[in-house]
Amino acid sequence: MRRIAIVRAGALLMGAAAIVFSVLWAVGPYQSTVAYRHAYLCSGGVPTAASDVNGCVATEFGVVTGRSTSVDVDPEGDTSTDYAVDYRRASGAQESSGNVTESLYDAATTGRQVQLQIWQGSVVAIIAPGGASTGIDPPAEDDLFVAGMLAWAGVGLLVWFLMGDGTLRHLCGNCGLRLLGWTLAGMLMIGAARFAMTADQQGLGTTVFEGALFLIMVPAAFWMSFTSFGADAHNGEQSLLHRSLAWRVERTRRRRERAEVDDTTAP
Repeated sequence: MRRIAIVRAGALLMGAAAIVFSVLWAVGPYQSTVAYRHAYLCSGGVPTAASDVNGCVATEFGVVTGRSTSVDVDPEGDTSTDYAVDYRRASGAQESSGNVTESLYDAATTGRQVQLQIWQGSVVAIIAPGGASTGIDPPAEDDLFVAGMLAWAGVGLLVWFLMGDGTLRHLCGNCGLRLLGWTLAGMLMIGAARFAMTADQQGLGTTVFEGALFLIMVPAAFWMSFTSFGADAHNGEQSLLHRSLAWRVERTRRRRERAEVDDTTAP
């Protein structure tokens, strides 16, 4: 009993702390992400004092220093190719971008000059001669995703605080199924929010495919998260939610019994 109470208290405190911390952390990345999605190209390619206030995307030129490919094979034997380009920025810094389009990879041969779009010091697009290009998510979007996942973990701990039986084994679920499902659900939900912020940059085919995948995977992820709640007690107690509902039912029953007694004793 005492150990279960400690585990529940720990889940409550960690869940609340994770949510508060993630919200505070996400403020800056969220503002930066929204500003970037509404930003325009700086006049002349270079930000000025006035454009820095409103936020604009700068332009510089870099030189391709190398490129590479890697082939991934999934469990079913299907293959996919990842294209990467290395380049030297105007400052002399060497950087690399993976997951570029095949058309950009073909156009960005070694020694060729490419145009780089810069947002708050980070490359957000590579444009090769001829117009082949690849957009790159700014670091703020990755920070926002991590903050969202941390908040999702906090929500999960609070849900388990109310619905769990107070044991760590129940928190993980059978073979870790609950943790896996909740993590997958969070990645899908937060990924969908991120996709909505960049939907104007996606093609129709990508939008339809990812939308269909979302509708299929989310129910499965939540089923993994909530299956066996209340049915796989591991020597724990009833959940706080179950006890609360049982208390309400019992209170209602007693009120009805008292009302019936009063009716029978009334003159």
